[in-house]
Amino acid sequence: MSRKFLNSFAIIDTHGQLTYWDDGFAQEFHFAAPLLKPGVPYAAIVQASSDDPVVGAAAIAGFREVESLILGEPDGSGVDRSGEYRTPEGLVIRFDLHFGPSGIRRFARDVTEERSSGEKLPNRDRQLDATDKAFRTAITETRRTPNGNYVCRPIDEPLQRLADLPPEYVGQDAIMFFARMKNPAEDHARNAAQLEEAALKLKSIELDYHVRGAMDRMRWIRHSMTPRREADGTVIFSGVMRDVTREKEIEDQVEMLRSVVVQSSDSIVIFESDPMDHDGSIVYVNPKFSELFGWSADELTDKPGGFIAGRPVVARKPLAEARLRNDGEPVEFETSSRSGRVFWVEARVVTIQKFDNGRFRWAVMSRDISERRRAQEELLRAKHEAEAANRAKGDFLANMSHELRTPLNAIIGFTDLIKQKVTQTAWTPSCAEYLDDVNRSGWHLLDLINSILDLSQIGAGQLNLDLAPVDLSELIHTSVALVSGLARDGGIAVSVATLPEYPHVRGDYLKLKQVLLNILSNAIKFTPRGGTVCVSLRLTETAALILVEDNGCGIPEADLERVVLPFVQAASSLSRKFEGSGLGLSIARGLCHLHGGALEIDSTEGEGTTVQILLPRSTSLEILPQRSARSAVLLKRR
Repeated sequence: MSRKFLNSFAIIDTHGQLTYWDDGFAQEFHFAAPLLKPGVPYAAIVQASSDDPVVGAAAIAGFREVESLILGEPDGSGVDRSGEYRTPEGLVIRFDLHFGPSGIRRFARDVTEERSSGEKLPNRDRQLDATDKAFRTAITETRRTPNGNYVCRPIDEPLQRLADLPPEYVGQDAIMFFARMKNPAEDHARNAAQLEEAALKLKSIELDYHVRGAMDRMRWIRHSMTPRREADGTVIFSGVMRDVTREKEIEDQVEMLRSVVVQSSDSIVIFESDPMDHDGSIVYVNPKFSELFGWSADELTDKPGGFIAGRPVVARKPLAEARLRNDGEPVEFETSSRSGRVFWVEARVVTIQKFDNGRFRWAVMSRDISERRRAQEELLRAKHEAEAANRAKGDFLANMSHELRTPLNAIIGFTDLIKQKVTQTAWTPSCAEYLDDVNRSGWHLLDLINSILDLSQIGAGQLNLDLAPVDLSELIHTSVALVSGLARDGGIAVSVATLPEYPHVRGDYLKLKQVLLNILSNAIKFTPRGGTVCVSLRLTETAALILVEDNGCGIPEADLERVVLPFVQAASSLSRKFEGSGLGLSIARGLCHLHGGALEIDSTEGEGTTVQILLPRSTSLEILPQRSARSAVLLKRR
């Protein structure tokens, strides 16, 4: 028997047979659980107590005293009696027997504290009244006559107290009680059908009534009835009514909370653990958890919390730390579903229940925050890119000031020399050389300005292409010829691999030549004397691939992703060693992008670089100026 004794109630008919009992009675007579069925003799239950070695002698004596009282008054007309017995755990249990025409009502309750404090028992009438009020019950008897009519006993005081009816209702027809019911019509019809079925099959039933009491307070009354058939065909329902308002309120609250948990957009899993068990076992998961992690409730219940089928359902360390804190603060971690999908969750851990044996239950409420994490990462990436672009712009302006100042100084210096020569000695051959230098400096300055304008127009989507069929073989040979002088001066061997026939694409010839010249110039510029640059062409069904390969200095891994950004050059030492604005790759990438293609760079520092220009071979070219700049270039590390 449990240390906590529940109030116990049962109805025993005039034949000494059990017709109704509650959970408290089932707990009190737990040793006779297999016998607890409607119609079992109370004597059989007492005998079971004698056969159980755990039941104490005092308890057995108390049970037998009740048996003797029942057998001594078989018609139920005896005088109400009370008695006590002591359980093996030392609890003092008081039982009260209320005799009536339909049998005996047996009440039992724990009076251990009353006895230990020396309180005196109140007189019998007050005791019985207090017992009735404590149990909030009323005994009922309903007869169904052979012709199908139902006859109920008049309202008595226990029913009047139970339903909180006005005092003047005592003694009136039971129809006055049923008239105060607020059940819907469909409930009345269902109750009537259940009552008829119980009378036919002689099975016990329970009906719930919503009754309006005094001051219009609503109460829930549960009517438990067990039928028996008399010789003349009359069915007598012996029953008990009890107030279940609080139970209904709790049921409503539980149902409300259940609905909140079941319909929650958050994943909820409940674990049960002992102090030494870090993972515990899963006792409940809501539908959102199953949707998020891929396991059903049946598959997870009673399974270890840390790992299911070899995969971590929840991260052990962050949850263990959150469980120890028990502050409900969110934690974020990466986890995976049954299918292997990896995602980020935000979880809150709270302890929701503690047991006397040290075990406890704790809940993890989590939600998928992968999109939020991605958005945060994108914002962080954009911030870093903006900072990098700002730094690159500063570097570019510093570099451009050098690049612009150099030709301007030459132009100003040589024009001053020419002016002085002409003034002093008239025109001389050296003046012609000075003019050549002025001319070269002017063209260099014009190239710089044009590069800046091209980049600006590409970024603004304002650069228009003059589309026509382009022979890539001719384009490659022409471009190589234009840089041959630069290669010869640098001691670089430039070669062209055997090209396929009819390598045509649709594009802007001048812009594609500008792309190839930029790539070739960079390859020659960053390849040491004696190095090689090779140009080749490959064709697929959908694309033409121009490859420019060199065995030069290569691009440092740290700079590989930066060299294609506007205003960015590779390591600053290279930018000072080799002249240039650092706009060539940015412009080349933008022009490839405008042609619906891409630029792919594969480089290893100290070994060389391969640049691949990818152009679509479609018959009608769709220009996509709004595509992301990132999509126009592919970077590879060897």
